[in-house]
Amino acid sequence: MAKKIILEPIIDENLIVQFSESVELTKDVYLTVPRQYKAYIYIDEKLELIAKNTAKNKVFELLAKEKSYLKKQVRVAFVNTLFPRILWGVGDVQVKNDKLKQSYRVGVNGECVFEVVNDRAFINSFKFGTSISIDDIKKRILSSLQMTAADALSSIFADTDVSVFEMTSKTEEMRDEIVNKVNAENLIKDLGITVNSLTAKIFIPEEDLIKIKNAIG
Repeated sequence: MAKKIILEPIIDENLIVQFSESVELTKDVYLTVPRQYKAYIYIDEKLELIAKNTAKNKVFELLAKEKSYLKKQVRVAFVNTLFPRILWGVGDVQVKNDKLKQSYRVGVNGECVFEVVNDRAFINSFKFGTSISIDDIKKRILSSLQMTAADALSSIFADTDVSVFEMTSKTEEMRDEIVNKVNAENLIKDLGITVNSLTAKIFIPEEDLIKIKNAIG
């Protein structure tokens, strides 16, 4: 009796993409795809089928019982559609507001959630067969996100009539600016991801606030 093989992901929120082992396709190779995953079925490293939400279905049957696939190597890439939150932040951005004649440092931090909108582009952005963790994503995108946030801070607060003591009123405008600019980055688009949500909290070093208070009497 042939050995039954079940291809399924390890449930781990830190793994965005994980590959199964490569096995010979027989009628006893099964596939399980939990609800939050998509499964990309490769035959001899060529994508043949995308499957969702299935439990112990025969891969041979999912491939429409195509006999030409038998005895070839099958491998599955499981893509986690639930992207975990990423902590981000940037500080000590120098701002010179000529309107208010104020100079100070400003920073912002928060959480960001990305969404995979092009699975194939996302998988192909990394070495085939290699699992992709949230840390791998951070290495690719964090510097771009931080640079975009720094640019947004500089542009918004350098040319505003809003006092440094009321700058939290600019939070929504700044958040929208960051999201729009990040999603327009070629790096982000080429990865096949987009910002789903982003939170932001603006902060200014206490010594800078004291300096401005003393300057305005």
